[in-house]
Amino acid sequence: MGRIIERTNNSGQTIYGIRWTDEHGKDRKRYSRVWTKAAAQAELTATERKLAVGVVTTKAMTVEQLFNEWLDNHVRVNCSPAHLEESRIQYRLRIGPMIGHRRIDTINRRIVRQMVAEMQRVMRERDPGNEHAGHRTINKTLTVVKGMLTYAVHIEQLPSNPAHGVPALPESPTRQIDAWPLEVIQAVADAARDLGTPEAGERGTAWAGERDYAIIMLAALTGLRQSEVLGLRWDRIDGDWLHVTHKLCRRSFTLREPKSRRGERRVPLLERAKEVLEDWRDLGIHEQIVFPNQGATDFVRAPLFDRRVWDKARDAVAIIEVDGRTYDARKMTFHELRHTFVSRCLAAGRDIWEVANWAGDDPEMIKKVYGHYIPGSLGNTDRLNHIFAAG
Repeated sequence: MGRIIERTNNSGQTIYGIRWTDEHGKDRKRYSRVWTKAAAQAELTATERKLAVGVVTTKAMTVEQLFNEWLDNHVRVNCSPAHLEESRIQYRLRIGPMIGHRRIDTINRRIVRQMVAEMQRVMRERDPGNEHAGHRTINKTLTVVKGMLTYAVHIEQLPSNPAHGVPALPESPTRQIDAWPLEVIQAVADAARDLGTPEAGERGTAWAGERDYAIIMLAALTGLRQSEVLGLRWDRIDGDWLHVTHKLCRRSFTLREPKSRRGERRVPLLERAKEVLEDWRDLGIHEQIVFPNQGATDFVRAPLFDRRVWDKARDAVAIIEVDGRTYDARKMTFHELRHTFVSRCLAAGRDIWEVANWAGDDPEMIKKVYGHYIPGSLGNTDRLNHIFAAG
């Protein structure tokens, strides 16, 4: 006998499915994002009716059918719009033309390796002088294939993922990142505070400017991603440490766990960061949420913050000169505040493994991207507070 099953995805939505034993004695299950419990019951009844009269209930899916189901039931629900669009592009340009017509039970590791080899051949023909030609694009394609086949294992269409064990190709060294001067970041934060503070007689939240200033400065002083800063709670801040355990999903506006194990980490609070947090906390806006919205009822939504605060503050600063060099603040992204923190920590002589733990990244990636900031010998750790001190 079959039964109805249900699971809850990361955004809190309940998805219904059915589980049954097929005509070959194998345990099968199938989910659908659009099913209600009644629809799942109807599907289960139809499947049991087919079994009773000897009709095949498990048809081999093609890669195209698998991709569409994976896109609807997993990527569209659990992943960002950017990943959704990237998956569509990779399938349309590469996966579909190469294996879209195949049945998924015919896909094995040899076929996946052949896909990678064929893509390598095409990329090298386009750029014969580059030994890493197209490797980054090929790795993106391989990531989509692995995710799709993992879903096939989850719905028990495959016993194991044939793409596991196919290694990613070595990529060319990542572009080295340049840190922004703290004077530029300070200017943008000050502009955000001025823009968010209403003039006498104007309507608006009196503390919004202070909140926006604290968000920008805390991101630069801790290296937290925007989703991690906006999802902060006061119980995650403990003395000299900030505990990162959740992030605020940009799409569903709900708290989620970091996407990797490294994402859960402790970040040191420098003296400057403590001052920013203490000044903000003294206003007593919310007891739990560090940076609440205008109504002090929920978290700040990232798209609104970008449009109403970050973009306007950068435009207000525009061109600024620091130590004889001109900077265009309008080109600075919020994520580059994180780059600035990591770069400054390495420049201060902190150990690369320590900085990688603070940033929640792999040490090799830190070395590849920020290696030009690592001094020849470890410096004085006391320099960190000086580097991040107010100008």
